[in-house]
Amino acid sequence: MKYESLESVSKFLSTQISGEQGRHIFLMDGEMGAGKTTLVSKILQNIDKSISTTSPTFTIINQYTENIFHIDLYRIESESDLQFLGLHEILTGKNIVFVEWSSLMGSDFEKIARPYMKIKINKISENEREFILENIK
Repeated sequence: MKYESLESVSKFLSTQISGEQGRHIFLMDGEMGAGKTTLVSKILQNIDKSISTTSPTFTIINQYTENIFHIDLYRIESESDLQFLGLHEILTGKNIVFVEWSSLMGSDFEKIARPYMKIKINKISENEREFILENIK
């Protein structure tokens, strides 16, 4: 599926989360400044206006509620670092998980995350984005 507006993709993904209880994993990739954190913020605002999001670039993991996690792997140096963060437990629990820079997590964690929604954000220009979504089983 392809979307060209933040509004439409965030509404679609919010509906997916709200429509089904349980585990929702979103693995996101896109260049620096593509809008990964902005997308997470918009999705969570659509679900619950009281959730305030911030970029997890320096904290690596932000936990917004008991079961909503926002992870940024940009600063991770090796797959073994992920073991210490408790990523396995987060990915296997009944959580809503957003992972930025997911291509850095390695194949072992990618398998653990299945099924998940893969989100690729292409920055077309300063004001234009393309969002490509793929369900991975």
